[in-house]
Amino acid sequence: ACAGSNIELRDVETGDCKILKGHGGTVNSIAFSPKGNKIASGSNDKTVRLWNVETGDCKILKGHNDLVKSVIFNSDGNTLASCAWNGSTRLWDVETGECKKILQVDTYAISSIAFNPNNTTLAASAHSGTIRLWDVKTGECYHTVEYNYDAMLSVAFSPDGKALASRSWASIRLLDPNTGVCRYDLKGSGALIASMAFSPNSEMLTSCSWDNTACLWDVATGKCLRMIKGSNSISSIVFSSDGTQLAFGTKDKMVHLCALLSPLKRKIKAEAQTIGSEQAAALCCVTSGVDVANLSPRCVHVLSRLSQNLVRLLPGPVKEQIDALVGNQQLPVLQLLPGRRQSAADGALASATTTPAGAAASTNR
Repeated sequence: ACAGSNIELRDVETGDCKILKGHGGTVNSIAFSPKGNKIASGSNDKTVRLWNVETGDCKILKGHNDLVKSVIFNSDGNTLASCAWNGSTRLWDVETGECKKILQVDTYAISSIAFNPNNTTLAASAHSGTIRLWDVKTGECYHTVEYNYDAMLSVAFSPDGKALASRSWASIRLLDPNTGVCRYDLKGSGALIASMAFSPNSEMLTSCSWDNTACLWDVATGKCLRMIKGSNSISSIVFSSDGTQLAFGTKDKMVHLCALLSPLKRKIKAEAQTIGSEQAAALCCVTSGVDVANLSPRCVHVLSRLSQNLVRLLPGPVKEQIDALVGNQQLPVLQLLPGRRQSAADGALASATTTPAGAAASTNR
């Protein structure tokens, strides 16, 4: 955490605090390296510092001639990017501390920078309302997106690199990072937007506002999936590493945890890490209250082949319905589903996937 010109490091388990001192001005940004053994900080004293987490020793990186607004490591930890208030961005070699490239991103203050997951692109947002995408290797800007009179406050790539989010006070824009084209303009409640974050699987984006609300967005459709109400103005928000919870901080000095999945779904999600996407999708269907009789034939077949550990997690009535649907060795799975006409393709799938009840009992459950 930043505390004036100092940096506070707290042990999550013990609560012990280590203070890193050295900056001659307010610290505006800090970032951990991917391995967690280094910290980068940017300050009003116009310097970037690289700290050894274990020893507290630091390396001073000089070159900016204005206050340093933001710092960020690339995913392999060998390059550090820093941006300054005067519109310049520098790429540093983490090992040597040397400046590798200088990007004159904007004539206005740079608010935020972000690397894409494979470290080939650097995105930068500016208070001028522009977003620029830079080729890290060549130092060339290959896309400039302009939103006049709408200051861009932060940018973030989705973990899969297929989407770029840019935040202004009024909305969040989801862009195609390859073309710079805006896919969706997310406005939420209409209040000032304070923070945003992608889910670990890149499927959702969350944003929070000063009117005590947070929105959960579907990245693929741009639709709001859920509106969450806090106790006070929400200033920051983030997903848990497994994507099942949201943590958000409010101006009354509280941190709140919001469960996105029920305890049953969290258990199933944990178990499903070792199985395929079809099984995981089938489990989501039945735990969302979908009638098993209305599931697709393929989904029913997948459910019939779940491991015993996963079957134990399902509610009793669901297990009974599945048994009734797939337990008859005389009929293929498709013929057991009411209200559905069987096609030639369905017949081929049924003959390929139907298992005799005896075999199912001995091998699949």
